[in-house]
Amino acid sequence: MENFCKVREIPYLNISAVCLTMTMQLFKRVLTRNSIGDVSVKKILIVDDEPDTVQLIKSILEMHGFSVETASNGKECLQKVKTKKTDLVLLDIMMPDMSGWEVFNKLKKSEAGARVIFVSVVEITPERKQSLMKEGLIDYINKPFTKDDLMEKVKKAMEAV
Repeated sequence: MENFCKVREIPYLNISAVCLTMTMQLFKRVLTRNSIGDVSVKKILIVDDEPDTVQLIKSILEMHGFSVETASNGKECLQKVKTKKTDLVLLDIMMPDMSGWEVFNKLKKSEAGARVIFVSVVEITPERKQSLMKEGLIDYINKPFTKDDLMEKVKKAMEAV
């Protein structure tokens, strides 16, 4: 990814990284306004204990105009879903303290009704995936994944929101 920490030269303008970031955020909001002027940016929560994975997914989603929150464990995820509107949770399975399976089961029972896509190195059988989807799982992304695979599944999940 290109490093936006340096000053960029644009004809007739000299914009710092802060101004560029603010301009990009404003531009995203303008593009996502609906016909009555409300901002309709979809909010996604990434839950993973691997900071590199979180940063990669966050960067990809933000480039596509999503608002992204992060959590590094199950407890933090449950707290954020309880206090902030979340359209989709991208949830790792193998995490310390509380596994993604446990988090998924708690989210199913919660009033928040968060939609979940597992993002994990753990392989599951097609039968298990179907069973989980009957229980409310939206989809499953195996690590490693491509940007296109991630975006295809996230966009598909957001169509139903």
